[in-house]
Amino acid sequence: MIRSGAPAGGSQPTDSYREFRHPLPALVLATCTAGALDAFAFLRYGAFVANQSGNALFLGIGPAGEHPAWPVSAASLLAFAASAGVVSWLRSPARGAKAPLVDIAATEVAMIIWAVLNVALSYGRHGPTARVVLGAAGAVALGSLTPLLTRTAGTHTTITYQSGTTTKTGEHAVR
Repeated sequence: MIRSGAPAGGSQPTDSYREFRHPLPALVLATCTAGALDAFAFLRYGAFVANQSGNALFLGIGPAGEHPAWPVSAASLLAFAASAGVVSWLRSPARGAKAPLVDIAATEVAMIIWAVLNVALSYGRHGPTARVVLGAAGAVALGSLTPLLTRTAGTHTTITYQSGTTTKTGEHAVR
């Protein structure tokens, strides 16, 4: 599905048609994965790992006592931004890496770590600290997935339902 030797692009995001043989199935698969994991995390931890706009909302109402899982939202927001920033930096043309391979490898490693932590920490059942760790680990996985398909057929595409501000903040902080 990945084209070898695809250019990483300049200042504009690389169109997925330059990096993937079949970008639309890749986009659908990545979007469905993000949505399913986001729903799982929300139901288990009370916060999103992909929908950072939702977490920003929870941070606004949480400290007032309206959303007790707001520390998970804060951890997820910070981890998502950091992960998106690191992967974006790793994908930069100056690093000389094959962009989609770096992104996919980082996402796979992060998802494996998240899966192992989920089992080890009983899916967050044993208290708020476990849920904070799991929310952050899940956000690292989904944050690393975010830079994978940013343009498809010349149109801005988003895999994870997050605010662009979170991703851009992470990218700029890492650079």
